[in-house]
Amino acid sequence: MANLLDRASVVLTPTAYNNGEALCIKPDDASGDFTFSRNSAATRVNAQGLVENVQILSSNLVQNPSFSEEGVQEVSNGSFSNGSTDWNLGTGWSIGTDKATFDETIGGAGNLSQSNILTVGKTYKLTFDTLETNGGNIAYSLGSSYIFINAIQANTTYTVYGVSEGTQFTLRGAGNFNGSITNISAKEVGQNWDLGTGFSIGEDKAFATNASNSNLQQTNITISNTKKYKINFTINDYTSGSVRPMLGAVGAVVGTFVSANGTYTEILTANNNFDRIVFRTSGTAFNGSITNISVIEITNDTNLPRINYEGFSYDGSGNVVPDSGCGSWLFEPQSTNLITYSEDFSQWATVGTPTITSNYGISPDGTQNSTRIQFDANERIYFILSASGNITFSVYLKGSGVLTLRDNTNGYRQDVTLTSEWARYDLSFNATITSIQIQNQTASIVDCEIWGAMLEENSYPTSLIPTDGSTVTRNEDLCNNGGSLATINSTEGVFYAEIRKDVIAPTFQLISLNNAASNSDANSVTIGFEGGTDFYVRVKSPSGSFTSQTIFASNNEFHKIAIRYEQANIGLFIDGIKEATYTGNYLFTQPLDNLSFDYNGNGTLPFYGKTKALAVWKEALSDQELAELTTI
Repeated sequence: MANLLDRASVVLTPTAYNNGEALCIKPDDASGDFTFSRNSAATRVNAQGLVENVQILSSNLVQNPSFSEEGVQEVSNGSFSNGSTDWNLGTGWSIGTDKATFDETIGGAGNLSQSNILTVGKTYKLTFDTLETNGGNIAYSLGSSYIFINAIQANTTYTVYGVSEGTQFTLRGAGNFNGSITNISAKEVGQNWDLGTGFSIGEDKAFATNASNSNLQQTNITISNTKKYKINFTINDYTSGSVRPMLGAVGAVVGTFVSANGTYTEILTANNNFDRIVFRTSGTAFNGSITNISVIEITNDTNLPRINYEGFSYDGSGNVVPDSGCGSWLFEPQSTNLITYSEDFSQWATVGTPTITSNYGISPDGTQNSTRIQFDANERIYFILSASGNITFSVYLKGSGVLTLRDNTNGYRQDVTLTSEWARYDLSFNATITSIQIQNQTASIVDCEIWGAMLEENSYPTSLIPTDGSTVTRNEDLCNNGGSLATINSTEGVFYAEIRKDVIAPTFQLISLNNAASNSDANSVTIGFEGGTDFYVRVKSPSGSFTSQTIFASNNEFHKIAIRYEQANIGLFIDGIKEATYTGNYLFTQPLDNLSFDYNGNGTLPFYGKTKALAVWKEALSDQELAELTTI
């Protein structure tokens, strides 16, 4: 397969794009690149498994955004498996099998320590396990002063955080403590962050304690003049004061002060070049915590092609393993989300009194903006709108129990059984409606999280179109003008595609080699799907043609299709099988010089689906080579 692709003259894979272009990996002189247009925002699933707007180009500019990063282990022999190696034992401490034991009757208050392992000014996460104990206290020191942990319990893991005042780490038995400890650990946390007065690091968050006019900031971030940035952050543990995000320090662009728990989004435009993101507290002491910080650059580019990912692996907790999915080009028709509040379900009407909690959990876009809804029996939420014709309602859900997606006017419904993982559920039908609803029709309580509702006048669900107070339209994806006269042979060759249709679409979905100037299909080679359930493959010229449109094509699966066009030797291969031949003659009267995701280069019958690869050979490959090329 690799050797065959080396011989191809045009190869398009989901690897690179610019605003207005889908870029080929062959040829490398840009002569094969496609022109792309949409002129609107659009979403995709990225390589991390998150739903994102493709206008947001950058990854998170912030490092250690949830303060969960841990450094290397600074403590040596923390489990005492090597006896007392690396430890300084004060009076009363002794080493047993994989543990250190303190007897206060011998030493009163004795130290267990390691020297020269900490760095002054850094924050550390300290943990240790207690085994048997009779109570009492243990004090710890990160270089200087001691802090007491009182009423020590047996068989317990203790975790504390602190800023080092010196280089020595010490545990001290005190307050009549008698017992054993093991698995001692000290790791740096809070990397990349500068903590102003009153700020400290806790478990996956930065705490503020009476922080007045103080900064939590990260430097060495590139913020460029005139560019727009989306800032997300979550406030927890709030009791008083306020805090706001800022781009830069001197002459900073400031956001809005917030003074309650919740997840917040601020979009700021830089008025200079800055090197930091800052969270500045008010003069009134701020008490609370900050976490889940992201700073992402937003562009004004609306002609960005989408590389969509799917087929992810999952870890033991049901979370996506980043970069485990497979990418493909995503091209879709125009669609409008008629639900004007796709994420704010407090705006939906209710029957009964379901409990609605906004900003409850982490949604499929990776931020804390999902909504928790607790439905008693026969309770529901619904949204009033007007739509007719082909209609599809879709929504992301997770939780426990069974919910019904329902059109109350005509009785169309879909029961869905929720799981602990996010999934997108949909209901399609043809009717005129005035509302759409989500209902618990069981006798049991249903506890769920919900996000990303969409209702479109379309026969199948397309990618999410977020809304916030009004309907939003995503325009159709148009990709054409690929290839060139130099990269396509009009006498013989091979046209290859690895493509997928997600549903039975009402029209043809086609990709073609054609003549750009003619703006017609009179001279063309076409690959795609018929409006029903079959593949559609055609070689057409004024003097003869070959067409295949009776081979079944399954939904939701990628297929590898190759058509060899050569005088008296046309061959069609699909998924490794030779499906058809044609030994008649044909003659192209105009050169093939254009590749387009439609049937004639002018946008008619565009291809709506997913594409892993598109390639052209200027030579007629053998049956054996085509079988190899299309074998799954």
